[in-house]
Amino acid sequence: ELEDLRTEYELKLKAAEQAKELALDRQLVALTGTATQVTMLREHEDKERRIELLRRQICRRMLSRDLSRGWTAWTEMFEARIYAKKRLRAAGNRLWAPSLSNAFMIWAEVWSERRIANEHSK
Repeated sequence: ELEDLRTEYELKLKAAEQAKELALDRQLVALTGTATQVTMLREHEDKERRIELLRRQICRRMLSRDLSRGWTAWTEMFEARIYAKKRLRAAGNRLWAPSLSNAFMIWAEVWSERRIANEHSK
């Protein structure tokens, strides 16, 4: 177990040393490099910034994906309940006033027949 910790920390130390050397190399190029080297360094840093920005955006989207799915499911359920209530209310109104419903149906039939008769007479 102690040996595992030692190897783990040695790897971390090597990674830190490599990062430090890379930073020093970049600083050296930035201070004493040619214009081409400085331009390449800036382009590389810009690319790294874009990659980091994309990584953060992807993480944010992944975290909000579940929230978005939950909201979508809730709104669909809510809209389905509203639709069902409207249908039940309409059915209840038809049962509550069947004579009114029947009168409307008769009026609609008469109106349709007259419209057809007017079209044929023209």
